[in-house]
Amino acid sequence: MRFAATRFAPALIALAITPATWAQVNISLDNVDNSAQLTGYITQDLKVDTDNDWTSAAMVLELDEGTIYQDGFGNDVEPNPFLLTYYPSLEFDTYMTGGGTWGVGVLGSGGDAGGHTQEFSTSRLDASWKSNGSTETGITTIARITLSDDATGRWRLAAMQDDDEHRYDFSGTIVDGVMTIDP
Repeated sequence: MRFAATRFAPALIALAITPATWAQVNISLDNVDNSAQLTGYITQDLKVDTDNDWTSAAMVLELDEGTIYQDGFGNDVEPNPFLLTYYPSLEFDTYMTGGGTWGVGVLGSGGDAGGHTQEFSTSRLDASWKSNGSTETGITTIARITLSDDATGRWRLAAMQDDDEHRYDFSGTIVDGVMTIDP
C-alpha cells in the first residue's frame, strides 16, 4: 500500500495545480456620481467580466426599507441617450442593459436568482434579461441600480456566459443605499 501512495502522489499533485478549463464570470459594483441630478440617492453600475460572450442574467433585489429610483420617463431598459439632454435625471434611472449596441431582451422573472414573478417596482426588482448582441466579452455593464440612501435589503444575481454551461451565482446586502458583494 505504501508503494501505491508514493507512485500516484505526483499525478495527484499535478491534477491539483492544473487550472480549470472553463471560464469564469466576475462581477463588480462601480459607484456613479449622481449628485448633480439626484439628492438622497446612490447609483451603482453592476458589471460582469467574462472571457466568453456574456449572454444572460437573472436578478432579485428586495428592499426592507427605502426605494429603488424609477425616473418618470424611464422603464426597465437603458434609456435612449438622446433623451438625456432633455431629461438629465433619466441617466440615473434603474435599468437593465445588454452591455452592447444591440440592447437587451427582457425575458421574465429572475427565477435563476430565486425570483418568482417579474416585477420592476420601487421596492423590488425580479427580472431576467439577455444580451441581444453577439460579442459582449470583458467588462460589461449589465444594470444600473439607483437606491435611496436609506435603502436596506438583499440582492441575488445569476449570470451566464456562452460556451460555458455554468451559472455563476452572486449575492449581497444593501445598507444605506449601497450594494455590497458577499465574499
